[in-house]
Amino acid sequence: LDDLKSAWNAEEKALHPGDFDCDQYGGFKSTQARATGFFRVEQIDGHWWFVDPEGHLFFSTGADGMGPWMGTRTEGRDGVFTALPPADLRPPSFRANQSGMISFYAWNLQRRFGVNWAQPWVDLTLRRMDAWGLNTIANWSDPRLAAAKRKPYVATLRGWGIETGVLGLPDVFAPDFAQKVNAAAAEQCAPHKDDPWLLGYFIANEPPWPGRETEIVSAILEAPASPIQTEVKTFLAAGDTPPRRREFVNRAIENFLDTVNAAIRQQDSNHLNLGIRFGSTPTEAMLRASHGFDVFSMNSYGYEVN
Repeated sequence: LDDLKSAWNAEEKALHPGDFDCDQYGGFKSTQARATGFFRVEQIDGHWWFVDPEGHLFFSTGADGMGPWMGTRTEGRDGVFTALPPADLRPPSFRANQSGMISFYAWNLQRRFGVNWAQPWVDLTLRRMDAWGLNTIANWSDPRLAAAKRKPYVATLRGWGIETGVLGLPDVFAPDFAQKVNAAAAEQCAPHKDDPWLLGYFIANEPPWPGRETEIVSAILEAPASPIQTEVKTFLAAGDTPPRRREFVNRAIENFLDTVNAAIRQQDSNHLNLGIRFGSTPTEAMLRASHGFDVFSMNSYGYEVN
């Protein structure tokens, strides 16, 4: 605890906003483009830029997963820890496999700021972002950071049927598919539509489609009867080959993306569509299907960017 207190005191003395010559949104004040009151993209001198609501060029730099509940697994590791956080500091179970997690970070925040540590944590995190040159609250971060309206943030939308579709592919041929997509877009976009701090929407994260097209068709054929299964059988009646299976899946995915992109644009024309966060290098077909995005996004886990 003495070491922690020394570190906290040192940080309080040293934590000052960096001199990055940026406006309130994090855009470079020495630049100027057309201001619309929301984030947008523009190609300037051969390079694509984000443009912030005040019309300044913006280079998005953020960190995923900023939150107070950094989890540590304790089950089966009884001999590792000399003490554990209080039971009321157990992290919320966002996933089924997190039920046995505890958070030493939240415990330290309680030690630092007292029982009402949540708001001081938000303030501290935003001060750290100012000092370290981070201007974006990135994916999976605590919503209280975005609610502070002091840094741009991103939002990830759901409800398109990816969670229940065969290997993540929704049944785009279901009669009510477009209706459900429109309803999901309306519900999720409404709270953000007029918010200038929203950088844009991700429509999903790391879909399992690329490279698994023939596997997806097999899974659809083996699943219970459905509209998409009927369409697969009809399409393959003219020939069941790996290229035709890929063609079917790629058409279905393009249908899916076009439907979702149109629904989001209808519900919120102010904000950017940031794409689907591909988890690996996407296929050429996936690149073509991504024509409706404002920004193409992929998660790179290599030591060098592809």
